[in-house]
Amino acid sequence: MKDEWKNDAQETHSSFPKPLNSNESGPLHVEDVGVSENGVIRIIKLAELDKMNALSTRLLKEFRRHIDELKDQASSDVIRAVVIASAHDKAFCAGADLKERAKMTETETRSTLRQLRQTFLELADLKIPTIAAVHGYALGGGLELALCTHLRVFSQDAIVGMPEVGLGIIPGAGGTFRLPALIGRSRALDLMLTGRRLGAPEAHSWGLCDRVIEHGGDGDLSTRRLETLKGAMSLASKISLGAPISAQTITKAAHGNGTQEQEAEAYESIINTEDRREALAAFAEKRKPIFRGQ
Repeated sequence: MKDEWKNDAQETHSSFPKPLNSNESGPLHVEDVGVSENGVIRIIKLAELDKMNALSTRLLKEFRRHIDELKDQASSDVIRAVVIASAHDKAFCAGADLKERAKMTETETRSTLRQLRQTFLELADLKIPTIAAVHGYALGGGLELALCTHLRVFSQDAIVGMPEVGLGIIPGAGGTFRLPALIGRSRALDLMLTGRRLGAPEAHSWGLCDRVIEHGGDGDLSTRRLETLKGAMSLASKISLGAPISAQTITKAAHGNGTQEQEAEAYESIINTEDRREALAAFAEKRKPIFRGQ
């Protein structure tokens, strides 16, 4: 398994095309990177740098806006995958903004939690394939954020955990049901009841992440963060080679406890598509298919 991690790191591109457009102001940095004739990968970087990307109301409001935009574009083939990453060298997301929470009334706290839960629910329900690129700390709400994506790529330096029990609270943005669904009830309880932290190797062995990016030499934190992002981009690029309608239908069909009937219904929805006919023609002509999301 360790060799697989090394291969994943070696397969990451040394550089990706320049962003087609980017916005690096505010608590989020957003870029669209072209990966095919017709599609892009959207990168959303958390950028509350003075707070280790703690989930402040400011960051949450902006994040919700971008998730709503992705929902509106789900039927388009332009955005083939979404990578959620960090612009901070030490943390993916440190969790709730506890300093801000300490100043809130109980009513304000409940309102913030409702907004957080709804935002994470909409992220988890996206049909566009989503990947979390986790470097450094992902604690509490930060881990819950990563649990909402379809796939997770961890740096070898990633440290994750659910520390809420030591703060007199419980995971409140999906951790109590998404974590057991991913790694099993006993392991999830281990993390939530003890508040202990997991390193990347153990997280991978538990099924909490799908790739671990090893870092050769003594690269600094910034270099390692970028290598992790490249690993996630490599995975997103591979996904983007497939038919976008198929990818979105797969994520929808695999969401929750599916049934044979739901799979059959999902398959039926892609039989009469141009992309399916293009794939069959490309196979017969011994060429790569060109998918247009139709």
